[in-house]
Amino acid sequence: MTDPELATDRPELERRRSLDDTEAFPGNWVCLAGDYGNDGIWSGAGLFCTVGDLPVSIALQKAIEAWAFNYAGRGPADANFSEPHGRWFDTTGFELARQVSAALPHWTVAFSSEFGVYKTPSGRSFGIVTTDGTFADLTIEQEAVRKALVDAERGV
Repeated sequence: MTDPELATDRPELERRRSLDDTEAFPGNWVCLAGDYGNDGIWSGAGLFCTVGDLPVSIALQKAIEAWAFNYAGRGPADANFSEPHGRWFDTTGFELARQVSAALPHWTVAFSSEFGVYKTPSGRSFGIVTTDGTFADLTIEQEAVRKALVDAERGV
């Protein structure tokens, strides 16, 4: 990586990337999805996380935060998004998810196409962003990991 903002925190970033799990993202699973009042970052267990916990460059963290604000920052009173805004939101979010997947190739990076711009091969608007940048259905193994993370969070 050549991001100049990473230069000062590179040892910490590399240490966090090398961990099998992080406290905020067990199973190295992250999902980018819009919602009100959060950073657009979720754990595999479906818990909202702060973008600062994601071990990516500061520039990418800021871009994700700005994207999420365009969903959450306006609050429910402005929930009627226009079609162009919805397309922008999904397109920008998918590109950010691709960047996260490239930065964290050993992680599972999920994306929710809130406005239906992207569909997996089976027609779902929730899927995995692969390291080659495609939008794919979850594998049986990924579904099992996701279920285990949710069950562990619920104490099941």
